[in-house]
Amino acid sequence: YNNIEIIDGFFKIFTNKEINDKNIETLIYNWYKKNALKIFEISLNKYSNLIGEKFSSFKIRKMKRRWGSCRFITKIITLNIELIKKPIECIDYVAFHEIAHLKYPHHQKEFWNFISLYMPDWKVRKERLDKI
Repeated sequence: YNNIEIIDGFFKIFTNKEINDKNIETLIYNWYKKNALKIFEISLNKYSNLIGEKFSSFKIRKMKRRWGSCRFITKIITLNIELIKKPIECIDYVAFHEIAHLKYPHHQKEFWNFISLYMPDWKVRKERLDKI
């Protein structure tokens, strides 16, 4: 039996296993991943439907230098697991950014104009994402 709840802003871990630091780390990572799958999918689908660009699948993994990536050819989006610790407006920014790459697979002016059209406050969201 393993369960994690957030009580008063703290993780409360319930387990019948012998617990050590590695077990705790794994339990917390799996809890984040389970919640990230739901939240990221909602965000990706929202922006996918908004602009009419469909992704084939998405992955979640630890990434050292990025919040997300998009494979234009295969339409696979990967989001950083650490993104789940950020406010929802930051998650939405990254999700939309990656979905927009299905239409514009670059960071040229037309990409940023497109982002600004649908998310005029993207700079504030990005700043908050990078600051927190």
